[in-house]
Amino acid sequence: MISSKGTYLLSLINHKEEYQLTDDVVLYIDKSYENNLRERNPQLGKVEALPIDNWLCLSVGDVVAVNHFTFFGDIDKDRRTVVKPHVVHNGIALFPANERQIFFKYNNRVVEPLPGYEVCSNVAEEFELKFVEQTAEIVRQKSFANKGVIAYGKRKGTEVLVKKNAFYLITLDGVDYFKVRKDEIVATLQNEVVVPEQGQLLVEYIAKVQHSFLDLSMCKLSNNVTARVLTSAIDGIESGETMQVWRNNGVEYNGKWLIDEEIICWKYEEA
Repeated sequence: MISSKGTYLLSLINHKEEYQLTDDVVLYIDKSYENNLRERNPQLGKVEALPIDNWLCLSVGDVVAVNHFTFFGDIDKDRRTVVKPHVVHNGIALFPANERQIFFKYNNRVVEPLPGYEVCSNVAEEFELKFVEQTAEIVRQKSFANKGVIAYGKRKGTEVLVKKNAFYLITLDGVDYFKVRKDEIVATLQNEVVVPEQGQLLVEYIAKVQHSFLDLSMCKLSNNVTARVLTSAIDGIESGETMQVWRNNGVEYNGKWLIDEEIICWKYEEA
């Protein structure tokens, strides 16, 4: 069977509800109480059909980790998960998935990242307060830190900084794996020295002269700020240059900021 261009057909592996304890005993866990779709929806599938281009170089029978919306959608009014569109062939439900939904192979419980992705570990949890406009409540929301360690592949052991909310958690067989796209990695850390990835700058804000406490102009900060380039991985921009950048945009680390060209307002040029 060959699927349409760019589309893989996967069968569902229900690893979050069914656990094979022994050859004869399967433990079933009811997930109908779970409101978090990432915790509730399955994230493992088996490749049943390949597209003619097969950009990911997968094989029929490969077990793969996928986005949690690949097989199921939201929860309906009866607490049931909404099954995504699929076809049934020889009694097996086949779900379409494109290359952006498939993150790594998991054959025999061995992780093998696919092109465009890294899989990390050592990612800390963080908590932040968030205002919910609909209910006017302040809730405590869990998120992940923007620092982790690449756990597989050629860059194994490399400590990286990533964009906010770039880490995507997949828990398989009791182990947490954090998927991140390679283009979401902004820098590596080498003995706590920040090394920007291609297309990134490490900058520090230049503090302005303090105003008198009677000067009300200091009550509202501008949405941009003067910054000095510490390390550049962008052609045409050198260390030591100064520029105006959008304030508090990019990835902050130890009081410095990793930014790309979209966050630069303008550069200062010598007269």
